[in-house]
Amino acid sequence: NKYCSLKSTDHLIKAGMEFEPLPNLFIRAGYNFASKDHDFIIGGDNVTYNLVTVGVGFGLFDSIVIDMHVEYLDTSLDKNSKIKWSKWSGITTIRLFTF
Repeated sequence: NKYCSLKSTDHLIKAGMEFEPLPNLFIRAGYNFASKDHDFIIGGDNVTYNLVTVGVGFGLFDSIVIDMHVEYLDTSLDKNSKIKWSKWSGITTIRLFTF
């Protein structure tokens, strides 16, 4: 049999906030929690993810927004496993609203 059936109960909780201290300046923060019975990418059972993000956005003119954020991702398998994976990453996005 080339196919298998696997049932998984997955949970995802997200929370975030944005603050605009000055016109066209945005400060953002967020948190994600995910729990999966089985994760095919990590290759484990009872996988949990914790993601924390902090960022800033700048509005330039009326047609350009530059967003920058840093995120920390912590991934772990079930509670009895000593396998953990975590990483830091930074992302910059330039959004153009007109050409």
